[in-house]
Amino acid sequence: MLRQMQQTDLDDFLNHRLDHDNFKYIVLPQDRQQVAERFTEIMLGWKGAEGEKLTLAVEVKANRAFAGDLMFKYLSHADQIAEIGYAIKTELQGQGIATQAAKMLVDYVFAELPVNKIVAYCDPRNTASFTLMEKLGMRREGHLRENMRLGDQWCDTYCYGLLKRDWQQSHNQQ
Repeated sequence: MLRQMQQTDLDDFLNHRLDHDNFKYIVLPQDRQQVAERFTEIMLGWKGAEGEKLTLAVEVKANRAFAGDLMFKYLSHADQIAEIGYAIKTELQGQGIATQAAKMLVDYVFAELPVNKIVAYCDPRNTASFTLMEKLGMRREGHLRENMRLGDQWCDTYCYGLLKRDWQQSHNQQ
């Protein structure tokens, strides 16, 4: 379901990232060259530096087709805070793929990495995104007003967080 991005993912990644409707709450529309440059960065490998993104491919379990990508990055090694993000191809949304993949990532991060808190951010209009965060056990910790620009529009941001101890407690109850 989650794996390292491979060179054979290039076309799927380009098509996915150039779907402007799918990314309308995340980034400004990018052109093919910008997306290809991002893919080249991904293929260089992840070193784990603060702010450096680890981008993983998400696959459909049944046929191993490229379904989208997940992002992880350390915001602060000293404070043990990391951020996650996700984007699933438009035609595969609503099937629980993002929830399963994000849960796998959160479980791995808390079990294997020195992280005390995972955060995620989304535009409040992106109900699917904050619903997923809540399914992961994340709590809405803030609503930042007009803190991000998409084109010439100011946008709000919801801030969500999950502490390792809360994750552990939810796992102990299962």
